Amino acid sequence: MTADQPNRTKGQNGASPDRLRAHYELEKRWAGKLRAATRQERQALLSVAYQEVACFVGQVAPSEERVRARRRHVANTVRYLSRFLNANSTFCEIGPGDCLVVLEVAKCVKRAYAVDIEREKGQSVEGPSNYTLLVSDGVSIPLPPQSVDVVFSNSVMEHIHPQDAVDQLANICAALRPGGVYICITPNRLSGPHDVSVAFDREATGFHLKEYTAVELASLFKRAGFTKNLVLVGARGRYVRLPMFIIRCMEWFLEVLPYSIRRPVARSLPIALLLGIRMVGRKPL
Repeated sequence: MTADQPNRTKGQNGASPDRLRAHYELEKRWAGKLRAATRQERQALLSVAYQEVACFVGQVAPSEERVRARRRHVANTVRYLSRFLNANSTFCEIGPGDCLVVLEVAKCVKRAYAVDIEREKGQSVEGPSNYTLLVSDGVSIPLPPQSVDVVFSNSVMEHIHPQDAVDQLANICAALRPGGVYICITPNRLSGPHDVSVAFDREATGFHLKEYTAVELASLFKRAGFTKNLVLVGARGRYVRLPMFIIRCMEWFLEVLPYSIRRPVARSLPIALLLGIRMVGRKPL
């Protein structure tokens, strides 16, 4: 379970149409297995599925431009998170990817954790003494109850099996101290799909096992025990709160549009910024 960015129609790294289709078919086949599997079976399949697709895609050294863009993204993300943190905070990132965000946050908090399902990659990332990698089955949060102030994930929720979603959120809520927050960034279903199937399907059929609207995600947060759920909108680390009723109305309007109209509208500015889900759920005091 790693943070990712939406795949574009040209494919990762400018893949040819044939290679893009092969990637799509491979990911779709594994996603079908994961959707049909029991929870116990999914736990055994997850790492194998992601490793096989990663081997197919291959590891390509990023260009200097991509490296700079990644650094800007990390800086904006940390700036966004800073409003929830202080020097005494305990922070946890789920699906940390390259771990750049959690390692940067570790510089300004008391304790920082990364939770991932990929042990080998996480162990290869060195960090300060207040940083710890924890390995999960994709649903559990291996932290003591009420031990964390802020939990964060970016492009992780859509990879969780829909049957596991509420349980994972409940585990996050249990790990948070009273008044703690979970900040969840995930693509909006109405502007999707956002995985490799974007070039082929109208709904996500790859490793995005379930994409959500903000209203759907808010309902899951409530079922898991979070209160005062809110959505922040903006860009480059600067965000403001948007009332849920505005989001509900906007999503309802887009939902009733034909797909051929909804998709270009949902991906246009400023609608795309408003649709980008940055859900903040607060645990009751």
